Amino acid sequence: MDISSAQRMVKTLLKTGKPEEALRLALAIRQKSPIGDQRPHKLIEKCKVAILTKEKNLRKNFIKGGLATIRTLKKAKEYEKTLKACKELLAVDAENRAARRIHHKVGVIYIEQQLHEPIRNRWERAGEWEKLYAFYQKLILVFPEYSKLRSLLKEVEEKLMEKDREQKKVFAEDSLQQLEKLYENGQYEGVIQGAKELIAFTHQGSADAKMLLSRAERANRRQIEDETDAYMAKNAPLLKAAWEGKQPGFIKL
Repeated sequence: MDISSAQRMVKTLLKTGKPEEALRLALAIRQKSPIGDQRPHKLIEKCKVAILTKEKNLRKNFIKGGLATIRTLKKAKEYEKTLKACKELLAVDAENRAARRIHHKVGVIYIEQQLHEPIRNRWERAGEWEKLYAFYQKLILVFPEYSKLRSLLKEVEEKLMEKDREQKKVFAEDSLQQLEKLYENGQYEGVIQGAKELIAFTHQGSADAKMLLSRAERANRRQIEDETDAYMAKNAPLLKAAWEGKQPGFIKL
């Protein structure tokens, strides 16, 4: 294809709404054109303008069609889908007032609708705070701007912390009973290890565990001293005989 034919093809592609293909051909023409020929450069500029115009029209049509879809979904009370469609449109046109207004209005409707679901009330009455927490987190992902959800989420977090404290308290009481039994049986090293773990588990919060640890450490030291004294008393004659069997020295047992 000669340069003139290629230039006509570029114009045809532009007329048929294919500016990207036209640009590729125009760039190829420029490489083969004589130095100083301005026609390829003018074609390239026309192609770039056509591409920008096409992108603007596509964006305009996307926004127009998106708003129509959003209004249709809202009318059908498909609130979750409406919110998703709003987010898609706002990702392209962040300052679109209509989309922002609908997103806020529908977001409030959707969240309030979800908050009045029977399952939410059942979880609350049953104290199933983990499920309720996950439920609120999901709603926040849908409509993070709704401040009421943040307050509800904070309340559930406090309930979860309270539940955790209660569970730890029960566990600590059971553990202390087991450690007391070990203490009574003279298993002081086991008590020391267990008490340290319990103190760490309760974040330094178990005063009883600290007291038991102190008692066990004292008792363990006494036990070691008593065992050492008993060992020395039992083996003193043997040690004396072994010593006397060596060369005499200045110090005698």
